[in-house]
Amino acid sequence: MTELRSGENRPWPDARVTAYVAGAQVSALLLGADGTALAGGPWVDQTVAARGGVEHVAGSVQGVSVLLADVDPSVARVLVVAAGYAAAPTAQLLTTDGAVAFTITPTHLTTERVLVMAEVYRRDGAWKVRALAQGYAGGVGQLAAAYGAPVPGAGAPPPPPPSAASPAPPAVADDPVRQIGMVLDDASRSTAAFESSEVFAERRLEQDLEVLVGDPSMRMGPAGDAARAHAQRRRDQLVSEARTRHRADLAQLTAELAALAQVLPAALAPWSAPGWHGAREAEPPWAFRLGELALASAPDFRMPMVRTLPLAPPLWIDLEDGGEVVAARMMAALTTRLVLALPRAPRITVVDVGDRARLGHLPTSEPPATDPGTASRVLQEHVEHLGMVSMARRSHALEDLPPQHRPGRLLLLPDFPGALDESSVAAVHQLVVHGAEHGVDVVLSGRRPASLGIPALDLLHASCLRIPTAPGGDLVDAFGGVSWVFHPDLGPDDPRDEQHVHDTLARRVAERDRL
Repeated sequence: MTELRSGENRPWPDARVTAYVAGAQVSALLLGADGTALAGGPWVDQTVAARGGVEHVAGSVQGVSVLLADVDPSVARVLVVAAGYAAAPTAQLLTTDGAVAFTITPTHLTTERVLVMAEVYRRDGAWKVRALAQGYAGGVGQLAAAYGAPVPGAGAPPPPPPSAASPAPPAVADDPVRQIGMVLDDASRSTAAFESSEVFAERRLEQDLEVLVGDPSMRMGPAGDAARAHAQRRRDQLVSEARTRHRADLAQLTAELAALAQVLPAALAPWSAPGWHGAREAEPPWAFRLGELALASAPDFRMPMVRTLPLAPPLWIDLEDGGEVVAARMMAALTTRLVLALPRAPRITVVDVGDRARLGHLPTSEPPATDPGTASRVLQEHVEHLGMVSMARRSHALEDLPPQHRPGRLLLLPDFPGALDESSVAAVHQLVVHGAEHGVDVVLSGRRPASLGIPALDLLHASCLRIPTAPGGDLVDAFGGVSWVFHPDLGPDDPRDEQHVHDTLARRVAERDRL
């Protein structure tokens, strides 16, 4: 990531430029080769969301996305415009994979009400980006006049800004996974902007102090002390303003999540949400809530971590941090959500030699396999089931299979490998590698193979998505390179919620058994 100063330009190395500006209303102004606005509507903003390859990105952190190959040939320059900011905003220029290539932060602002943060422009058949940070005290009207553009929204009142205090709840969660993903993207962009502002403030303080050290007259004495104190105050003010913007963004997103929780299907909803009290959803989400994500810089902000189905790769709950009891609670909670996430509840099987996890309270299709002989038989039957489903799928004869052999199974393996023999471990490996494609989802818990001294388990362990039993993890999103802390889902804490969850689970299993 590189900070571009006003006037600096760089070749753009990717097919798309996405510019986000936290704490501001963002729009794009399209210019022709002569440097004036295009005729017939040069603005791309909340009112006109797209033109050619230029799109407005809505959300709590707004931006502009430019797909370079689709930009109209008449467009020579795309200006990224920021308005409505409370303090100097920072623009982040992201590549297609979400990496922040450049940041731009204007300095020495006074009365400017609108800023041209950056421009994306053609030069000799290639695309480049330039930092501008050019401000206009007269606002959007002055900027529009400078480029011969109409004032955006003239003749119609602008849409009101979103209110963090009273967000409009979604009427229905038509695509809840996408909606949760959008909140994650917005939180990531805002956090990346805050972290970038912190880095910029520290770098600027260092530069100010270097200048003072290089001036012999300022190294000692009252004048030097005053200058150093001023530099520190300026750094603190920049960080404080960035933190205020970040907190406001997260407050808005928290309100959006609270509204969304009221309409989420049970598999994705908090345990106390209405989704666990109502009738079955018409369309299952094919996804479930794996836990929650929090930010190191804002630990009170929580949002769902979502996983889509089928489980490819399977889940491995690591025992090192939280132990067997916590892992068993996580496995039970995940099972409950998985049953609600699919159109038809899967047949649940538990292989737990020694019955250490005590998962017999789950609606299993048969009693848990708690001795090595039964465990071996059950696992081998599951491998044979994979073969039957595979053959039926190749023959387009899935409907001819008996109900117990149709796709739709969930295999739970707590404290793996436990007392399983070598053939049983080999069967589990087949189920982990090939189960999801044939309708068998697998959830395991256990310790890292290295601590057991069983090299054969290394490949199986590496084939799974590993989740911790205690808050932690090393999750970095693709948008701003922001680190997230994973918090496991241990099931409902309130007995009243637990009863609603139990009743909902029982109804779904009963529906399956009637088919």
